[in-house]
Amino acid sequence: MIHNLLSQAHYEVCQYLLSLGADPFIRNIHGISAYVLAAENGHPEISALITSSGLSSALLGNDEMKMIQMLRAGADPDSEGANGFTALLHFSGRGNVEIVQEIVRMGADVNAQEADKWSALMFASFRGDIQTVIHLMNNDADQTLRNKAGKSALDLATNEGHSAIVEILKSYRTKNLRTQPKKRK
Repeated sequence: MIHNLLSQAHYEVCQYLLSLGADPFIRNIHGISAYVLAAENGHPEISALITSSGLSSALLGNDEMKMIQMLRAGADPDSEGANGFTALLHFSGRGNVEIVQEIVRMGADVNAQEADKWSALMFASFRGDIQTVIHLMNNDADQTLRNKAGKSALDLATNEGHSAIVEILKSYRTKNLRTQPKKRK
């Protein structure tokens, strides 16, 4: 059904069906998904709708493969799922720095925070993901951010006993203090 609607560019109806959970990646009898059909029929607004809807549902369902697929298809890397998580927040601290690097290259905000004010750096620090912490710090992650409990990435790493991350964060803090331009009197 969604395939027929896409060929006629019924945006509002497609939006409604997607909100009900219609899967735009199911293939029709010709082996073509609704997403491909929208692109082939010159409906970029519907392709964008499917991409953003797909990323949101993937974020909500923790479907990592679908998240990556949607991001590579052009979804906004700062799109949030219903749980307030972006793809970067989801993947930070899960031990896959290559995915984090790809999401950052796509333009994700490294300082985005979810509802409880946790940032990607906080998740990576809390979970002990050294490579992700380093990558985020090299991409201007702000370690002065605090979550709703008032904890920073350094506090979280300290509380979890991740001494290597504590040292990394301290070294970046010291480096940043030394590279700040001096104020003139």
